[in-house]
Amino acid sequence: MKKIIIGFVLFLLATGIVFITGCGTTSVEVEAEGRYVEEPGPPPHAPAHGYRRKHYSYVYYPSSRIYFDINRNLYFYFDMGVWKSAAFLPGHITLIRSGNVSLEMDISTPYLRIREHERKYPPGHRKKGGKPPKRKPPKRKRR
Repeated sequence: MKKIIIGFVLFLLATGIVFITGCGTTSVEVEAEGRYVEEPGPPPHAPAHGYRRKHYSYVYYPSSRIYFDINRNLYFYFDMGVWKSAAFLPGHITLIRSGNVSLEMDISTPYLRIREHERKYPPGHRKKGGKPPKRKPPKRKRR
């Protein structure tokens, strides 16, 4: 009988240790623009259940090269050679609201993809269903 009780206790201890270590979080390496960043999360073999999938909603203003994070109420702007973020834009930065674009991204720093957005959404671009920007007709040469 003692052997059965000792065996049962050992079984419970082993199961508890496996259970405790199996539920812990580990760190996951995520590639972000060519470098690896370590983030906490479930191990790679475990189902993520949406943990790794984060979405950020931005409004991009092409004429000003400014991003606004809708969920965090945060502006990202280029000033004096570096990208900065703030809840309010400084007085010397002008926000041109026309031609803005809504973006859904999986990174918290949208300016890392500024080159892609500049190509895809140049200032004065045409929005879907909107009117194209007005262009002056070419001048005719006089003879």
